[in-house]
Amino acid sequence: AELATARIKGQPGTDVTLTVLRPSTGKERAVELTRASLSLPVVQGSIRRVDGVPIAYVRLLGFSSGAHAALRDEIEQLYERGAEGLVLDLRGNGGGLLTEAVLTSSLFVEDGVIVSTEGRTQARQTFEAVGDALAPRPTVVLINGDTASAAEILTAALADAGLAEIVGERSFGKGTFQQVISLDNGGALDLTIGEYLARNGESLADTGITPDVPVRDRPATARDEALQRGLAIVSA
Repeated sequence: AELATARIKGQPGTDVTLTVLRPSTGKERAVELTRASLSLPVVQGSIRRVDGVPIAYVRLLGFSSGAHAALRDEIEQLYERGAEGLVLDLRGNGGGLLTEAVLTSSLFVEDGVIVSTEGRTQARQTFEAVGDALAPRPTVVLINGDTASAAEILTAALADAGLAEIVGERSFGKGTFQQVISLDNGGALDLTIGEYLARNGESLADTGITPDVPVRDRPATARDEALQRGLAIVSA
């Protein structure tokens, strides 16, 4: 996937030709596209109502630079509209910047350790909550097997601080971090050099996070079972 993406990407305004295979017929066709810069929203939010109770539903898609500010703005706007609690959807969120994991966690955790890192060649480093946290409200975090890395750091921080109930499926367990070393031939060497330790000191590697309320979405249904359970918990 990364190789294909690298060959498709290019300067905005330039053209790229893709060969598309239609599985049903086995035939190929060429499609010419013009490259453009795309800005995808990292946060999506709305008000959901359960028996008349307004609940903030916010989906965080990644941990790119500035994600914490966008998340805070969205939550505050929904609270101003009367939301009495929050369902934070981290399903499918593969993570991103460690700094953003700390900053987003600090939106909820008032003080104390958020996450620590340590490696064989690096001393242990601890990251604590910074800034002003939002006033606590009933909160549920939705996770699944594709919730990883920075998203797991945020989930663990809220769970360990007793600020949220975790609903869904066991997270991915991406508890390690890497260092990329550029090579003279234009390639790169991606080395795993350490691991993340959650707020409670436990490693997130391999084991992942077990939800407080296990819920498996059923593809055959139109309902979002995990979201419905999360909304019910917050509104109770």
